[in-house]
Amino acid sequence: MTQSQREALLDLLIAAIFVDSQLSIKEDEALDYAFQSIGWDGVNPRHVFICSSMTRARRVRDSDEATARYINSRVTVFADEDSRSMAIDLLERVFVADGLAESEAEFLARVKACFS
Repeated sequence: MTQSQREALLDLLIAAIFVDSQLSIKEDEALDYAFQSIGWDGVNPRHVFICSSMTRARRVRDSDEATARYINSRVTVFADEDSRSMAIDLLERVFVADGLAESEAEFLARVKACFS
């Protein structure tokens, strides 16, 4: 996975936790697993990127249109099937950790539709 893909995936994962406005311990553990499994090779430490990502996610969470644009802007770096598959797998892992809410299913469907 390239660093651009890691950053886009972190943005999607962070946005994903804002979808149902609830972060359970199980979801947090799945998120941590995702963070660890993709690695990091950024100029700045991952925690700095995550803080900025949270700010970006908060800005788009209240608008379906803004969320759709945000997703579309992030998925463009996943050009190959392997990176797309990994992104979907990690998003699903986070969402199902504490039960898949309707809003989470919709977010996941949007990401998958962008990959089609």
